[in-house]
Amino acid sequence: PDLMRSTAASFPSNTVTYRTRSERTKQDLGNTLSYEGIGAYITVENQPEPHVILLAVISGSPAEKAGLHAHESIYAVDGQKVTAEEGLQVVNRVRGPGGSVVTLDVQAPDGSKRTVNVTRGRVIAEDQLRWGMIGMSNTGLIRLPISANEGLSDMLIDALRGLSEEGIGSLIIDMRIAHSSSSWPLVEMLSLFGDGQMGELRIKGSAQALNVSANEVLNSQTLPLALLVGPDTQGPSEIFAAGLQASDRAVVLGLPTTGRVMGFDQFILPDGSKIFYAISSYHTPDGKDIGIVGVQPDIVVNARWDEVNDDSDPVISRALLHLTQ
Repeated sequence: PDLMRSTAASFPSNTVTYRTRSERTKQDLGNTLSYEGIGAYITVENQPEPHVILLAVISGSPAEKAGLHAHESIYAVDGQKVTAEEGLQVVNRVRGPGGSVVTLDVQAPDGSKRTVNVTRGRVIAEDQLRWGMIGMSNTGLIRLPISANEGLSDMLIDALRGLSEEGIGSLIIDMRIAHSSSSWPLVEMLSLFGDGQMGELRIKGSAQALNVSANEVLNSQTLPLALLVGPDTQGPSEIFAAGLQASDRAVVLGLPTTGRVMGFDQFILPDGSKIFYAISSYHTPDGKDIGIVGVQPDIVVNARWDEVNDDSDPVISRALLHLTQ
């Protein structure tokens, strides 16, 4: 395993991943929509000290019932601090059998701290698209869910129609926690706002043009548009942002993404371990390989997900200023 890990590490970042047989088995078993736990989507941040960030809390979940909210952080589980070494494996300490209680040391974005006891339960992993108008402005806000399938484009159309009824004049799409997969409707999403050639998908050395035909929904093709991105914007959602940015259709704000747009192939080694290697990526019309450089915001706003909340979010405020000035 050590040799394979060092070999994988010699390739460009995010292009090759190695997992032992036991790691692969655990991940395969953990990939389920139904599980027992607290009901929250998380990521892990090591600065200024290791902690779990709640990206979203599932509606009706034990986490919501216990008073946990998106943007809050967990610094200890059952009295044991979150460590950099365990990374996302900390989820195994947070999860547990239904009916059991886990004690979490929680910190809100404003720095206030509290201890929360959560009684675990059976959870269905799902996140919702959310939309509404921002205050007294004529700017609409749509937050894309963490996980979504081909139905996302229909949900987005419904949101656009609802916002139109409220007199929308410009739009912010918050993609900061959009973890997208192969079922994410990239072309359908792009067609709502853009038109024409939007870069290339490079697959095993060959180039496939990403051509989009405009799908006008109300005034979606001309609506002033801002996209919010960050380190947790991953996969086709990065291509969505990069394509609209490169075609001058949208301004992008927030923090750089990590470039997780690559497609991977895999093979299992004789000992049961598995190696994943990149076979595809996305290039913008001006030749940038997003798999290497990520999406670079036009306007950088240095505010992480755990430093903002729904009532005070400088990234949204800066996007609103840009659209209305």
